[in-house]
Amino acid sequence: MDKNTDVVVVVVDDDMIDRRSIERALRERHIPNPIAEARNGIEALKVLRSLLPTQEALVILDINMPLMDGHEFLREIRADAQLKKTVVFVLTTSDQKSDQLKAYDQQAAGYLIKKGQDGSFDQIMDLLDRYLRTVDFPRLALTP
Repeated sequence: MDKNTDVVVVVVDDDMIDRRSIERALRERHIPNPIAEARNGIEALKVLRSLLPTQEALVILDINMPLMDGHEFLREIRADAQLKKTVVFVLTTSDQKSDQLKAYDQQAAGYLIKKGQDGSFDQIMDLLDRYLRTVDFPRLALTP
């Protein structure tokens, strides 16, 4: 049996086409996890807080979004005692070293760059699939 099938995958991206592409790629890999979506960091915070205290999440986060960008979102959840252990992978078009360093400073689990036709998107989705199936997630409900 797969691990973590109760972990909600939260796709945070202001681009609807990117959100749908990610969701479709996860479904094509037969990942049984529920998927939620948000268009920015503010919506993502609402989604994560609605899952507390019983469900964990894996967040796939874009950096460049309106209202609350990915860096602001990371700062917010790392400052929140109930959300600070949330697993976040950044998936963005930004290959700026400063964006990478900021994300890792806020404990991003990985910084993945969206690419074109070279097959890297499939590799990224395979990585996320393996991660969901093998890694033990922190139990957020146990956080004091």
